[in-house]
Amino acid sequence: MRLLVALILLSPLIGFCQTTDLEWQREAVRRFPQLGIRGTPLNELFLANHRRLKEAGSPALSSPDWPVVLAERCAAELAGGALASNVRPGAYHPTRGGILFDLHPGDQGSGSLTVSNGSSRHAICKVIDARSGQKICSFLTLANSSETIDGLPEGTFRIIFAYGDAIEAGTDRFAAPSGFSAFKDTFTFSTTSRGQFVYTKTYSITLHAVAGGTAKTGSISAEEYNRY
Repeated sequence: MRLLVALILLSPLIGFCQTTDLEWQREAVRRFPQLGIRGTPLNELFLANHRRLKEAGSPALSSPDWPVVLAERCAAELAGGALASNVRPGAYHPTRGGILFDLHPGDQGSGSLTVSNGSSRHAICKVIDARSGQKICSFLTLANSSETIDGLPEGTFRIIFAYGDAIEAGTDRFAAPSGFSAFKDTFTFSTTSRGQFVYTKTYSITLHAVAGGTAKTGSISAEEYNRY
């Protein structure tokens, strides 16, 4: 993308002041919902351009509003064809797990979460901010497998999940989900410093019952799960 850095630095944004990096990232996903969904053209272009700017040490990323500005540039580049928000192909059967939706694409926190799925069906977990009720991310854990998600931000979160097989393309939803559940306890990710050492909080949880396990789950309605 020639002149990308110059365009980013010159792009005006009106009506925001004293906004944090995290809020700008959320604003970018709010304006462009497909930005937060893995595999969409907008998501892939955004991440690719962010990677190039980061590797080049571009000053464009020093401005806190860079997520919105970069998202606008990427959306404009895609405007010549059908935008991702207008594309809703059919369902597909996943072959690998990982992030499906990320509220903060391109950003990395310090929290780490490992989820083990001992069932015969895939599971989609959603991480919900316990304070704001906002979905931070969602990810897929394949049947009889485990998935580790790094880069979670600091905060206290709820984790809800559902089982299924095929996923609706361009979304973080199963075509025919079942077994809607939520962990009864919340999970707090934090970073503490002791002398020259920095400690980060990590969790390892199982979606299925295990002997000696302390994390309890309970059923929730499909409406509650689909709210996020």
